[in-house]
Order: sequence, then C-alpha cells, then structure tokens
Amino acid sequence: MKRLTGIFIMMILLAITGKIKAQQYDNETITGTVETEQQQPAPFATVLLLKAKDSSVFKSIISNEHGQYKFSNIIPGKYKVQATTVGKNSSCSAPFAIKENTPGYEVPVLTLKEE
Repeated sequence: MKRLTGIFIMMILLAITGKIKAQQYDNETITGTVETEQQQPAPFATVLLLKAKDSSVFKSIISNEHGQYKFSNIIPGKYKVQATTVGKNSSCSAPFAIKENTPGYEVPVLTLKEE
C-alpha cells in the first residue's frame, strides 16, 4: 500500500511539473498571412508548422477568411511554415528560430501560385 501511495504522489508531481512547463510557452506564437498571386487573401488554406530539421509536421491549422493564421503555445526550436490550397502550388517560408520568452514571430507573407 505504501508503494502504491508513493507511485500516486510521484504521478501527481509529474503532472503538475508538466502543466507548469507547458504554461511557460503560452506567449510564444507564430502568425502570418497566406495570399494569392493577385495579392488577395487565400482563405481556408492549410498551414503547416514544420520542424526545420526534418520537415516533420509539428502543428497544422486552417487560415481564416482573410488568409491569416496563428500558431500558439510554441515550444522553442527551429521551424518553417508551409501553406497550400486546392489548385495552387504550396509555398514555404525560410527556416526561423523561436526562442524562450519571445512574444511572437511574424512569418513573411506566403504567396500561393497557380499550378
């Protein structure tokens, strides 16, 4: 019984530590806009946040009706953003770094071109 109590307490402490760690990155955001070649917003484009090292998907989101997107609670690291929509070629940003206690990063406009 004592062993079970010890394990239970350890699990609670780990959960609290994880929650505190996650709250540290509440301010780290990545924002940007997706547009067409005609410099019009690209509404509802698929936007991927990729790890710069291997291009694996870290997060994904859909741009709003104005072509804007926002990734929140980002862990510090090196990333790039890729956007795509039906009938257009994808567009990808240059790699960039998010550092601890950085309030936000704005990605240069991603332009989707006709296929």
